[in-house]
Amino acid sequence: MHIFCDESGGTDPANGIFLVSAAAVAHNDAKTLMRRFRKATGLGGEIKGHRLTPEQRRMFFGELQKIGTAVAVSTTCSRQNQLGGWAMAALDEADLRTQLVIESCAQLPIVGPTVGITVDGGRYKRQILDRLIPTTIGALNG
Repeated sequence: MHIFCDESGGTDPANGIFLVSAAAVAHNDAKTLMRRFRKATGLGGEIKGHRLTPEQRRMFFGELQKIGTAVAVSTTCSRQNQLGGWAMAALDEADLRTQLVIESCAQLPIVGPTVGITVDGGRYKRQILDRLIPTTIGALNG
């Protein structure tokens, strides 16, 4: 299995929720999923979830559901509760994101070996990403 992670939102005061999703899927199944989705929607390049229409989201999750081995988990940090509000104000965004990635990955009911984790780089610098993956793998294996 391979784990793919992405985030939405952040700690900026304009964001009420910081969300990280992790999906575990066999590598070949991931390629098939994206090929089918791109063919059905005509989309190319990087797929930005926040830019998808409700119909495109339905199509994506419909294709994901067809893959029997795929599982996904989303973890949120919300300003609407005391702990989330504290975390979003007190922690560096990259550190909070790392914790949310770890929490999402740790909740995946994976059977068998995990061969890797791909975390979307997004707006983060390479040095932040270079510490995110080993930290996540260490937390999952430790």
